[in-house]
Amino acid sequence: DLHDDRLRVADVAADWLGSSPQNSAAQPSELPTRASLVGEPDADAGSCGGNGSRAPDADADCFVTGSKRERVALPHARYDCTEFLLHDHSSDAEARRHCEQCWCAVCQVSAVQCLDWDRHCRTSASQGEALAASARAAALHSRLRSVPRVASPPAAGSPAAALLLDYRWLQLRSDALRYLNNLGNDEDGLTATLVGVHEVTHDFAHRVISALRATNDIIEVDNKLHLRPGAVIGAPPPLLGPPGAPLHTWIVMPPPAAPADDAARALHQQDEVQARMTAAAQAQQQRQAYHTYFTSQARIEAQTLHAAVASSPVASAAAATAAVATATAWQNFYKQQMAAQARAMPQFTQLLVQSFMKHYARRHR
Repeated sequence: DLHDDRLRVADVAADWLGSSPQNSAAQPSELPTRASLVGEPDADAGSCGGNGSRAPDADADCFVTGSKRERVALPHARYDCTEFLLHDHSSDAEARRHCEQCWCAVCQVSAVQCLDWDRHCRTSASQGEALAASARAAALHSRLRSVPRVASPPAAGSPAAALLLDYRWLQLRSDALRYLNNLGNDEDGLTATLVGVHEVTHDFAHRVISALRATNDIIEVDNKLHLRPGAVIGAPPPLLGPPGAPLHTWIVMPPPAAPADDAARALHQQDEVQARMTAAAQAQQQRQAYHTYFTSQARIEAQTLHAAVASSPVASAAAATAAVATATAWQNFYKQQMAAQARAMPQFTQLLVQSFMKHYARRHR
């Protein structure tokens, strides 16, 4: 019977908490758990009670048939109140009732201080979580906007400036920013993504992240990486190289053997013509993508810095002059990068030609 079982559970607790020497010397690892008091049978007594009068019975057990929420005098949202329960079918009068510890999930103040309690009293748990998430996002956005921008562009010849000229930069930047915007904010996860997707080393992935910091694309707050407000991901860059494998896969492959007979040489010449035409078209797409990227970055930097000075309540002539000088430095940096990328384009085109030739040679086998 349930009543006797409950009494035996109480007896077990009372016996164990007694003043016997063996119990008073019990170590923390020997303390019984709640489950051992309410759910584990006693082999000696045949039931939960250590001093029960029943005969031993291996099938005897105790079961928890229900529980009641204890009323704890702690601040809580209206939907968590245990004194005045809130249901979907609660009347307006019932919903407006609250205890002394009820808080408004919308205003984040006590219920008595809420100025619109008639509407806010019905806020559900899901609505409260959404409002809290929105408030956290707004606070984070405000913190991100307060982080100073990198004033000086990377020096010519620096690792960051050199990486911006790498033919993989646009794709690396796009994937990195999309990861931070949609998937997560941890640097380890971003590094692993770049390593796995682009088959680069961990050191190279860290260089990419450092370059993104240097170009005002990402910032770090509380050991997490975030997109800087105003950063533009842009459209995905054009895919480069032969179909079926990334460009760097074809680059590292050994060149095909020279053809031995006339027919093979003729086919080889046709493939070379096709490879040069395809490579030139892809190189032009890459050059246009870089031109768009450099131009938009220079415009973003100039607009952001001018807007920061114009909107500042303490803006002065000196501050405006410094902002213009910084914007000019960034614009000159991107112009120099654009010129350097144009100079490197013939070499990149030849790289594409060689990769397509390797592709055609393996396709004929």
